[in-house]
Amino acid sequence: MVAGVIAVNVAVNVLIPLIKSLAVAMEENPIGLMVTAATALIAAFVTLAANAEEAEGAMKDFHDATSIAEEASDNLKKSMEEADEAFSDTAGEIEGTATQATSLMQWLEELSKKSNKSNEDIAEMSSLVDQLNELYPELGLEINKTTGELNKTNTELERFIKNAQNAAMTEAFADKMKEESEAVVDAQKNLATAQDKNIKAKEEYANIIKQQTELQEKERSAIDAQNDAYTKYSDILNKAGVSVEEIDEAERKYEEAKNNAAAATDELINFNEKYSDTLIECESAQKEAQDAIEDGNKTLEDAPDMSPVERYVSAAARTSSTYAVWY
Repeated sequence: MVAGVIAVNVAVNVLIPLIKSLAVAMEENPIGLMVTAATALIAAFVTLAANAEEAEGAMKDFHDATSIAEEASDNLKKSMEEADEAFSDTAGEIEGTATQATSLMQWLEELSKKSNKSNEDIAEMSSLVDQLNELYPELGLEINKTTGELNKTNTELERFIKNAQNAAMTEAFADKMKEESEAVVDAQKNLATAQDKNIKAKEEYANIIKQQTELQEKERSAIDAQNDAYTKYSDILNKAGVSVEEIDEAERKYEEAKNNAAAATDELINFNEKYSDTLIECESAQKEAQDAIEDGNKTLEDAPDMSPVERYVSAAARTSSTYAVWY
């Protein structure tokens, strides 16, 4: 909407001197002047439309790049935090299960050491066996309900609990790695999209600057042509034996050059007036987009910045007891 308003304002202001030039040409009625003025008028319309489109496109692409990069960075951070939190919760549950199983196993060991087990002892041992099998369905612990004899030794039970804990932690860590990897891939894709948008916006912004440079060069050339036409006109006036037709032709060329120079100056002035704010906004938007992309890449570099083994140990070290079980 803003770009459209800018385009209309620029059209009105820049085209006024060209329209006046066309009117003058029609009054004087030389065909050459009419064609020149009409051509300039059409060219101005085309230039203004291109400028408005470039400006609108650049601003949109810069803002899109910023939004995509910021979203990619935020989503990556969030995904990493969620993966860490989920792993921590799972690790806590695994450790809690192992701690409970170890306590049950130790009490079972104490009862199994009794030489003359009472019915109450065997019943209690049977209850402990059931609880352990519930915690670890693959344990396969059995008890002879007559003698109270177990089918596994305490050493075997202890090894099973440690191995089960280690396997559960490995699986939990694998899930964490999978979630993080997926988040990293998504972030990489989105940051690549943001960078493409940023590059496109830079090109559109560069085209606007190029147009401004071309208008400056056009003004310089028009002023040089005006000065050259004036010099020739002055020389003819000061030259003896010059016909009225030659003087009129020199004057016509000088007036034409003067009008062209005035139109070029007006076009440049109006361009600068109407697009100076837009160019400043583009510069600001470009920096904002670049900063967002750099922040996203920094987040990508930091997540994760350790090898899988290092991260595995780091995750395990969250709790000293879990770490001790693994090592």
